[in-house]
Amino acid sequence: MGITTNEAISWLDDAVIFANQNIWILAQVDTTRDEIFDKVKTAYLKLPDALRLNDWKTRYKPLTKYSTKKELEFLDNHSKIAVITDSRGWTWSKLHISEFAFISNAWELLAWTLPSVPKDWDIIIESTANGFWNEFELLRHKYYNNDSYEWSCIFLWWWLMPEYDLPVEKWEVVKLPPELEHLNKPMIDGTVLTEWQKKRYLNMYNSQTNPDYAFQEYPSTPEEAFLNTWKPVFKANVIKNLICPEYTEDEIIPDLRIYRPATEKQVSFWIDTSEWVNGWDYCSIEVRDRETAQLMACYYWHTDPWEWLCNIVDRLIDLWYWGRIGWEKNNTWYAFFAEAKKRERYVLCYVNETVDRTYDKITQEIWWVTNSKTRPIMMAEYKVAINKWLITEMDDRVKAELFTFIYDDKMKEVAQVGYHDDWIMADAICRQMRKYPVPEI
Repeated sequence: MGITTNEAISWLDDAVIFANQNIWILAQVDTTRDEIFDKVKTAYLKLPDALRLNDWKTRYKPLTKYSTKKELEFLDNHSKIAVITDSRGWTWSKLHISEFAFISNAWELLAWTLPSVPKDWDIIIESTANGFWNEFELLRHKYYNNDSYEWSCIFLWWWLMPEYDLPVEKWEVVKLPPELEHLNKPMIDGTVLTEWQKKRYLNMYNSQTNPDYAFQEYPSTPEEAFLNTWKPVFKANVIKNLICPEYTEDEIIPDLRIYRPATEKQVSFWIDTSEWVNGWDYCSIEVRDRETAQLMACYYWHTDPWEWLCNIVDRLIDLWYWGRIGWEKNNTWYAFFAEAKKRERYVLCYVNETVDRTYDKITQEIWWVTNSKTRPIMMAEYKVAINKWLITEMDDRVKAELFTFIYDDKMKEVAQVGYHDDWIMADAICRQMRKYPVPEI
């Protein structure tokens, strides 16, 4: 889109017209610096000597005090514009950092750079996404869709470029593959793409040796850009086409989403108990049809992880969501367990049987344990279910987690830094509950 070029020319105008400007553009490497500065210098040389501005007054192009391979300083108004790779020790009135995600010492750069810029002046940080766990992605995660007087975070989508299309003949039909089916729906800003735009995107997608790179270079959402530059567990095209069904909130339990009424078929429950600490932890309940994996009900909110959570389970059972109930052993499970034993439907809970080798005795544990043995099997089956379209419906909050669920450096499936995977794990274990029959009461 030429963001850096646009700002370089715009800020050259400022340096030419206004006095005492100290404008810097920070490039990631020397070759990029030279390329950007060549554009600045060429634009300056092409300017006519006399400039008529919007106020109809005539100004004259300032003479250069000196010109190097990276700086232009003007004799008449004492303004300067430069393209550099090292920002330490300088003071600016305006600063543009280009391809910030690809700068290795990004956090150090911000630490010594931002304090040098006056409070009311401009700073622009732009970049193509370069995966998670870098300073650029952390800034995006913190400020995107988050009102802040300090920063405004803008995502520039590919359909902003009017030339990004290809003519479609009258007889021609643009047929999109399943992974591009989202282009038939309104984009995140409400734009409905034309057939010409779809054809251009399809041609670009088919020309890639690795089609996933198309999502990185021409993303339709911020999550898509960052996801495809790292090692995603789930492909973006699969996630995007998961359906978020319509729901109603239960009239008795606030925040309990009812996606469809219970049927005669049995369901699978999964319960994650959590204590709300500093606003980070949520309790969650997920209910799916045992046979079709259709989404039946969901609960996800701060709550008392024992009595109130048991009340929600009772409410679901009263609505005839009848099935195997499981929950994971964690630091808050026992409180829920102690309360659940008082309820008449306690026998619906999942039972894990273990054998005491010393006494050759079978022990029953009323919880699911996720460990080094169960987790790989659980996640492998869940990935198959998602990628093979055995699961086609997803709560929008779980869907958001899928975009940020990646392989770390040790190839373990984890949530990227600053995000959560609680609902992914809950959904994966909910699928495991399908294997266990519902006891008769």
